[in-house]
Amino acid sequence: MSFNPDPSKSAVEVHFSRKYTPVQAPPLMFNGTVVEKLDSQKHLGLILDSRLSFAPHLEEKMSKANQGIGLINRLRAFLPRHSLLNIYKVFVRPHLDYGDIIYDNPGNNSLLQRLESIQYNAALAITGCFRGTSREKLYSELGLETLSDRRFCRKLCFFYKIVNGYTPFYLRKILPDNVVNSYALRSRPAVRSISARTESFQNTFFPFCLSQWNKLDCHIRDMPTIASFKRSLFNFFRPIAPPTFRVNDSRGVILLTRLRVGFSHLKEHKFRHNFLDTVDPFCSCRTNSIENTEHYLLHCPKYSVQRTILFNDLHNACLTVLPLACGNLCYVLLYGKQDFSNADNLEIYHAVVKYIIATGRFDASIFC
Repeated sequence: MSFNPDPSKSAVEVHFSRKYTPVQAPPLMFNGTVVEKLDSQKHLGLILDSRLSFAPHLEEKMSKANQGIGLINRLRAFLPRHSLLNIYKVFVRPHLDYGDIIYDNPGNNSLLQRLESIQYNAALAITGCFRGTSREKLYSELGLETLSDRRFCRKLCFFYKIVNGYTPFYLRKILPDNVVNSYALRSRPAVRSISARTESFQNTFFPFCLSQWNKLDCHIRDMPTIASFKRSLFNFFRPIAPPTFRVNDSRGVILLTRLRVGFSHLKEHKFRHNFLDTVDPFCSCRTNSIENTEHYLLHCPKYSVQRTILFNDLHNACLTVLPLACGNLCYVLLYGKQDFSNADNLEIYHAVVKYIIATGRFDASIFC
């Protein structure tokens, strides 16, 4: 082998081994100098450590992502939600995605759970919701799939490229012959999986993707382009975010979102989350009613004046939301009405936010 090393960098070596007691290799000489041994080395932005745990790589990426989340927190008062979400998708999430088809392995579960907690923190920063809010509801509010589902889709998308010849041949030749020879056919059959002696190997890229490829529906495997294949996968895992109408009203959107996800100052929400200062979920209006979102918006006598103004505003805007069952009416007030125009739903949003602010129910600290 001939080498042309960078004279400004010293030669280093990393011994990769998953053994509990790695073999001690003899010193390696290069140009008359002993090569330095390191526990990890960065190549093309991916840090490879000697045990292939990818812990140093993930620690670095999580640190960079946390810096971006701090920026989102500071910008929340000045930017609309869709701008904050775009900042996360463009500048923060790519750090968590980088190298994911390589490091994704059940053996890294503790680190992968920490990655998921970072996206959860980003969702809190974008929405202004309280910690402890349901992760599923937060992701649904923003239209985000979990990072675990995202890694699954990205791995299969890359596998689709390999099967269809969009990658170098040295990747495609690893696959069984019936995959390599049928990549151009109209119908791509299920393929023989790679036998694996250990669970660790079974969860690596090729054995995992081959087994999952066989589980895909035929019409997904037969998608004509990578764009359509990717869209069909992500549409299955990615929730559809409810509208926020792109208004530049950060406080109003935050208050409305807290009601949507079921974690606000209301006593039923606090009681469900075991707040020490909330011994029961009943409203203080003495009607012996649970103070939930529907009670707050439609029934609580303490806010009858503000509620009258709310429905007068909707009536003046020529929006017919009555008569509806209480549950359906509550949903319309929180999310708008599907058969209304964006302008009409925006009027509902402004009327509801005006009501929320006028009641003053959420002005104090949640711990009061």
